[in-house]
Amino acid sequence: MDAIILAAGKGTRLLPLTKNTPQCLLPIGGIPMLQHQAKALKKAGIKDISVICGYLADKVESYAKSLGINSLLHPFFDVSGNALTLWSAREEIKKGCIFLYSDIVFEDTIIRDLLKKNGDIILLIAKDGLRDESEKVVEKDGKIISIGKDSRKGQNGEFTGIVSLSKRGASQLIESIEALAKATLDVSMIGVFSAMLSKGIEIKACDVAKAHYVDVDFPQDIEKAEKMLRGLKRG
Repeated sequence: MDAIILAAGKGTRLLPLTKNTPQCLLPIGGIPMLQHQAKALKKAGIKDISVICGYLADKVESYAKSLGINSLLHPFFDVSGNALTLWSAREEIKKGCIFLYSDIVFEDTIIRDLLKKNGDIILLIAKDGLRDESEKVVEKDGKIISIGKDSRKGQNGEFTGIVSLSKRGASQLIESIEALAKATLDVSMIGVFSAMLSKGIEIKACDVAKAHYVDVDFPQDIEKAEKMLRGLKRG
């Protein structure tokens, strides 16, 4: 299975660090996040990796090339939501793929477990502690019931930003993005998932369980990610 990394956005919550550096190239322990992601994906058996860039695209393209990663350009990143970033690679995802946000540092076992699970659309979630800024879900019996940013009754997990799509799931997702984009280009992935759920489309969940990951939303999260990686090396 191939992997697509969504790295077109400006990463404004990480300012001033992202003023001249794309979010995916921020160093974690001296190594850009993109390299950490590529290493984990390859260790899990995924060899074909592409990164969708937009903001400071030249820097991302140059570094991706040094890693042997394909780069794709989303030229309208500044006026669209992250769902349109994925849609810009619709030809690449049609056969099914894993896609992920560019601000996650994780160990390869997360991807291995996700690949083992059957389903057309599978969201990787974490069920230990919900952060205020996270994209929260209600999960029951291995299925996503609802997803959103706001806190609601029954929420028991957060979306990590990593998704597995089968060929059928990719087709459903592309169609759903296109339907919403007719009204506005500012379409988020969780908005698309929410719309799909409202239409009865099944979305499954895979819990990270005891595996390690850090969502780098703010500058202080870099230290958390570095601490996690040091722990993995000692382990």
